[in-house]
Amino acid sequence: MARAPTLVVHLFLLLAIAAAPPTIAATTSPKTQKSDSDHPLSSPRLAALAAELASAPITATEKFWAEMPGNSPLVEPDPDDSACSLVTFVWRGDAETRNVGLIGGPVIHDFNKWLQRLGASDIWYRTERIPNTARFTYSFQVNRPDEWPIDVAQSTALWLKNIPRPDPLNANSEDDASVVELPDAPPEPWLGRTEGMSPAATKVFLKIPGVPRGAVQSHVLRSSILKQDRRVDVYTPINYDATAPKPYKLLVLFEGSGNADLLDNLAMQKRIPPVVMVVPHFIDRNAECACSETFADFVADELLPWVRDHYHVTTAADETIIGGFSFSGLAAAFCAFRHPDMFGNVLTMSGSYWWFPESDTPAAMHRGEPGWLTRQFVAAPLPAHPPRFFLAAGAFEDYYPWSLLAENRRLRDVLAAKGYAVTFRQFTGGHDPVSWRGSLVEGLIALTREPE
Repeated sequence: MARAPTLVVHLFLLLAIAAAPPTIAATTSPKTQKSDSDHPLSSPRLAALAAELASAPITATEKFWAEMPGNSPLVEPDPDDSACSLVTFVWRGDAETRNVGLIGGPVIHDFNKWLQRLGASDIWYRTERIPNTARFTYSFQVNRPDEWPIDVAQSTALWLKNIPRPDPLNANSEDDASVVELPDAPPEPWLGRTEGMSPAATKVFLKIPGVPRGAVQSHVLRSSILKQDRRVDVYTPINYDATAPKPYKLLVLFEGSGNADLLDNLAMQKRIPPVVMVVPHFIDRNAECACSETFADFVADELLPWVRDHYHVTTAADETIIGGFSFSGLAAAFCAFRHPDMFGNVLTMSGSYWWFPESDTPAAMHRGEPGWLTRQFVAAPLPAHPPRFFLAAGAFEDYYPWSLLAENRRLRDVLAAKGYAVTFRQFTGGHDPVSWRGSLVEGLIALTREPE
């Protein structure tokens, strides 16, 4: 998928922090960092560096930093587990650096992943044991506040003053994060590369050389249900033919802008058939994604008829996919729950199935129960033509107090028990576009495949 806006990914963590109990949410950063002696050095490179610092601190430090451009984070074999690597994230501090926090990678349940300072040097580090199948993004926050407010609005304002930064020593970085791809991460042959480029060099899909482009048009749709105008982007594939004997399969993908190159690549490689993609834009994302009946009715009763009137697309539910990412994945599943006669396939990456109506209230964990949509599936009868589901969630999304990973597994089990066809994929990654892109492709392939 295209690179998600910084706030879309990072504010999910803010919502989780704000929803946690006060002892978790009002986390404190150490005013004085613990010394590295409290944390034995598991990285062989840093252990050797620590010995060098004892005899020649300036020379050793400068040598280390001279080696690091293009080699960060440090990736070393794990002597205790051949299926994992020791990954060491480093940051070069200065006289103003009080603390450095890491965002990304395996989660810990108090949300604080502090780097430690190596002696009196300017080297800040954190080593983690990570499976070799991992692909994910990470970033740093420097001098985080000593206390993080529980209130979402206050947290957001504070976050915007301390935007996470990419790793300046990692060449595979963009404006908000850097990429890690370990040796056994699944291959991505549908992702275009340029000669000499690292497999993790970009968070967006690159056009494979020689593949022509489809077209993307923006429209404004007047909604009587929403009582407002709504922007809608429509992608048509390469050589789109409005008079073709067979109409095109339809993909309604929330927050899917930027996926045109991916769909071009997949179609030219014959991994999927050519599809028409429709991307309705949100105006109030939080309200519209929160299992909104009004928004779901707009998508089913106004958007779909409009698309079918203006484009040569299928009218069959079993050839129509609705999908999304994170909170918009929840919205996609709810649209299919409310209108199973319209959407025969559901594709969600890290769907926010933890959501419940009281989740945005103070002390939310005491005011409701996660998994509202899952309980609706439990209570409702199986539709005459139940949609197929492709759900994906990351091993690094086991958050506290509501685990996105666990809630995806729970929905999977409920759907299977009710009689829905459901596929679940757990990827070794987190809540970010790099982690999602493999599942997005696998889901598109599975849900566009002709029945055998």
